[in-house]
Amino acid sequence: MLVRPRSGPAGATLFEQVRVFDGNALKPPQDVLIVDGRIASGSAPSNATRVDGRGKTLLPGLIDCHVHLGGGDGTPPWDSKVPNTDAQAAALVYSGVTTILEASRDTDIAAMRRRIASGELAGPRIIGSSRIVTAPGGHPIPMFRAIVPWPFASFFIRGRVAEAASEDEARRAVDREVDERPSFIKIVYDDIPPGSARLSPAVLRAAIAEAHARGVRASVHIGSPEEAIEALDAGADVLMHVPADGPLTPEQARRLASSGVPIVTTSRVWAVLGAAERQQLTFTPLEKEVMPPGTAEAFAHRPASYRMSGFPEEYLRSFAERDGYLRGNVTLLVRAGARLVAGTDSGLPGVFHGAALHRELQTLVGLGVPPAQALLMATSEAARAIDPAADYGAIKSGMRADLVLIDGDPLADISATERILGVWQDGRRMR
Repeated sequence: MLVRPRSGPAGATLFEQVRVFDGNALKPPQDVLIVDGRIASGSAPSNATRVDGRGKTLLPGLIDCHVHLGGGDGTPPWDSKVPNTDAQAAALVYSGVTTILEASRDTDIAAMRRRIASGELAGPRIIGSSRIVTAPGGHPIPMFRAIVPWPFASFFIRGRVAEAASEDEARRAVDREVDERPSFIKIVYDDIPPGSARLSPAVLRAAIAEAHARGVRASVHIGSPEEAIEALDAGADVLMHVPADGPLTPEQARRLASSGVPIVTTSRVWAVLGAAERQQLTFTPLEKEVMPPGTAEAFAHRPASYRMSGFPEEYLRSFAERDGYLRGNVTLLVRAGARLVAGTDSGLPGVFHGAALHRELQTLVGLGVPPAQALLMATSEAARAIDPAADYGAIKSGMRADLVLIDGDPLADISATERILGVWQDGRRMR
């Protein structure tokens, strides 16, 4: 996996006779010029680098709306290691993912941004979120305790979670997080595993109201259809995950669609977790390129004695059922016209940074989403959902030149997005 950090001036590049998915539709072969990091019009300067685009397609840089940068590396919980955040960042860009919504604060985002901007590190544009505001002992605390070795789990939790038992505590937690200037306050309104602690509706409302009072949007992790509607009514700006704890009713789907609130798809997570439990994961060539060495072997050799502490066996056996609910709910929301944007939950076991977004697109198309609509979910629609000031996510004059050149036509074969020939970020070639 070879990817270059950003360095030096962007210069000029001319893509010649390339099909263009401009963030709205697939356009016939044409020339695309980038100058000084932006999509440009007019004639190419004589010193422009020329790229033969015949038979190829140019996409806007892809956008993953649910990434844990600094979370897990995608390795199995029985083989967990200290996350390699630098490798995660490089894997995202190598896979054509040039912008991410960091779903919660899993690393020092400000430091990562400085290193990426200086050219020290190859990495995506990061839209940041806060630490997770959750109930005392609520998700993701049981998960961290199960997969992070003692005594490191307590340090891990303190750096990533803000617990709130009351409305006042929720407001204070939000105020502390706002001081670090995230784009989103991340709130968990779900019980994982079932029956564990969860915020009350009143505390959820208080947290969202305080975020809005401080001029920050709120993203809310939900699990059930009822939680999705309650989070919507409480003022959530983004819903993290399509519900998977049960089926949406047509009326609930219509409510979610009519709200216009973006919903992040994460349509593969339960299928992947279930396959990992059964030791039946398969990996694409791109996943094999970006996953940590030895990961495939680790998934294939689960220790017979391994148990995920704190998670009942019946919950682990429910993954296939939850995957069925999730897939059905994605289909229902698409038909209802909901505002869906692509996200992966990268960092979970088997969900690898960068490569996961391509698998997400394939899953969405497999559920009946037209390929052009799936691409919108990972480009222009995603940009509008996570960044009101976005000047990326589309290929048109004046926009940032975040671009992915692929071999083939993704509307005929969505897996063509994995056949990456080059990645540009702000006009600089990264791969």
